[in-house]
Amino acid sequence: MRRALHDAGSAAARRRGDLTVRRAAGIAAAAVIAVAAGIWIAGGSDRARGVASAPPAKGGTGVSGIAQLPGERFVILFQAGKGGEVRIELSDDPEVQVRAPAGAATFASKSDYLLIGSRDSSAVFEIRIPRSAPWVEIRSEEEPIFLKDGPRVTTAAPRSGSAYVLSLPR
Repeated sequence: MRRALHDAGSAAARRRGDLTVRRAAGIAAAAVIAVAAGIWIAGGSDRARGVASAPPAKGGTGVSGIAQLPGERFVILFQAGKGGEVRIELSDDPEVQVRAPAGAATFASKSDYLLIGSRDSSAVFEIRIPRSAPWVEIRSEEEPIFLKDGPRVTTAAPRSGSAYVLSLPR
């Protein structure tokens, strides 16, 4: 009888030990998942907002920007602001990409447009438009300043090398 009680007690102790190990493993797994999810969400939320930052260049202040897949019709709208310069290039990348000096612009996007607010009259915006994009229009306030319709580009901007260069009104 004593042996049976001892064996029953040992079995209960093993079950408690197994349960403790399983709980500890579950807590550890949950912690790993939470950390991984936090990293993924933090990176994803920046991507969803379209905000990207690069470390400061030598002697520079850094770069901010956005990258977004264009749909059938995509509009980039510069809000009335402080002016600046826009350099537009066609690229083989699938996304429309816009870069500016850190702090020089604000970005807001939806699936079919990108809204840019210029904060610095000396800012140079670099825009890369996919050659494969069917239709991308750039407007300053409501005035069209650049249109890529299929392979055709329409703009009054002069071309400097491979880029079209525009000045934004102040």
